[in-house]
Amino acid sequence: MACDEAGTQRYAGKVGTGYDEGMFEPSALRLRTASRQGQRRYPPQTKRGPGISRRRLGQYSFETSNEDKVFFPDTGLTKGALIEYYERIAERILPHLRDRPLVVQRFPDGIDEEGFYQKQAAAYLPDWITTIEVDLKTTGGCQKLVVCGKQATLVYLIDQGCVTLHPWLSSTDRIQHPDSLVIDLDPPDSGFDEARRDYTVENVLGRIHGRDDLWQGLRRRARALGPARERLARLLDE
Repeated sequence: MACDEAGTQRYAGKVGTGYDEGMFEPSALRLRTASRQGQRRYPPQTKRGPGISRRRLGQYSFETSNEDKVFFPDTGLTKGALIEYYERIAERILPHLRDRPLVVQRFPDGIDEEGFYQKQAAAYLPDWITTIEVDLKTTGGCQKLVVCGKQATLVYLIDQGCVTLHPWLSSTDRIQHPDSLVIDLDPPDSGFDEARRDYTVENVLGRIHGRDDLWQGLRRRARALGPARERLARLLDE
């Protein structure tokens, strides 16, 4: 990421999530709470051995394994707690994943061990998991990617050690026409203050105002959280 300093741009940090360990702690607390509360709202599960359950979500039934494995060593959060969390919030996250190819980041042995990104859908996936083939311009071939539109698919992916989910910015019916814009503000080591100062909503929109196609797309599909939502709506109408 670059930030403005005395009229020039300088490097201010690596592109990534924009979070440090301290910022992850509130999310970890919510996950720990989810593992202790609301079990009665979960679909039926049958324990089949240490860390193994058979889950039935809708018409789909499958096993989840190694649920007692610690995925987040600093907090003791287990794979089972992560599965239950995503199972619980499925109705909120699925609208952002549905009808979009998905790239996942997997950490089968927890986040302190080396993970990897996976694009190609695994050959062993159940046939009820939706996939789509997309053309690869670099090789002339094609690649099959997962499309996550069901709660069962989401839980299955988390059981595979998928900790972060990266949906495409285009939908399956218009794969070559992205309809969303993600602006990744990665803070420098000194904290997020520079990003807040130099990359306000006004500054970012000002840089793309000349692109009519992007501008009109933003007017149709703008999404923001908290106080930024009203400012974004107002600026797009100016």
